[in-house]
Amino acid sequence: MKKFQISDKEDLVLKDVLKDAVSDLRAEIAQTDSSFFKDKLREKKDALNHILQELKEGETDNRPEL
Repeated sequence: MKKFQISDKEDLVLKDVLKDAVSDLRAEIAQTDSSFFKDKLREKKDALNHILQELKEGETDNRPEL
């Protein structure tokens, strides 16, 4: 597992880029006829969604307790 630190601004930009990429992949998957290629695109989409989820979970890890 790799870990790195990014600024809040970079975090927002990264999340936006990931969301756009996932959206683009959904459209590409819908338009693709090849089941092999669809599977590869789904794997990529799943990996990007996983990264996005990890970033969202990291937000709660860094919040101070009340």
